Amino acid sequence: MSDHNGWQQKLSDDARRFQDLHDRVSRMSVTETSRDGLIKVTVSSSGALTELEMPGSLAGVAAGVLECVRRAQSRIPALLQETAAQTVGADDVGVRLLVDDAGKRFPEPDPPPTASRREPRGDDDEDWDGPEVMDDGR
Repeated sequence: MSDHNGWQQKLSDDARRFQDLHDRVSRMSVTETSRDGLIKVTVSSSGALTELEMPGSLAGVAAGVLECVRRAQSRIPALLQETAAQTVGADDVGVRLLVDDAGKRFPEPDPPPTASRREPRGDDDEDWDGPEVMDDGR
């Protein structure tokens, strides 16, 4: 009986160590900066792009790229689910673990912020501060 208890203890210890490894790896990331110092990226331990920084006017481009990457990544769990259902069946415990893990790694992105609308000034019922766009020259 002591062999059985020793075997159970070893399994329990191994499971704990592998869970610790998994937890540590899931928190890992690597950041690199371009040779000219203008671009900085961070990737997760799975290689997924998690941060992208660019200078000045390119900051908006970086934010747009990162938003597109996150939206694309968020579609991966559903694609995995569909493919697994077509091949091995959606009820398989391994499939559920795979899809759940993908959902954790690639969650739905936050919704974009809504633009606030300013109140029109005076008798102007338009929300445009710029020059007349449809000016026909009269």
